[in-house]
Amino acid sequence: RDSSTSRGLGDVYKRQHKNLIYLEFGSFYYLKYAKDLRNSLKDFLSNQNIAIKGSPGNYLLIIGPIGNMNKYDLIYSKLKANNFEGYQIKVK
Repeated sequence: RDSSTSRGLGDVYKRQHKNLIYLEFGSFYYLKYAKDLRNSLKDFLSNQNIAIKGSPGNYLLIIGPIGNMNKYDLIYSKLKANNFEGYQIKVK
């Protein structure tokens, strides 16, 4: 067995797990729409970081970072149960 190959695969595995997941809603033309959505989401995602970024005409509401798939699954199920859809999943 080639130890350099297995070490390389281990490095890839470690890098994959350092990626963070973000959920993006938007874009919104008006800041008020993004703030209203954030307030609605905080009703059932109170422990999650929810930020608004952007500028007039192009506001994004971002949930995250989400550090692992278990947290993502929990947030996904809460969003679905509360009829929130239309977000994009970003991995950075």
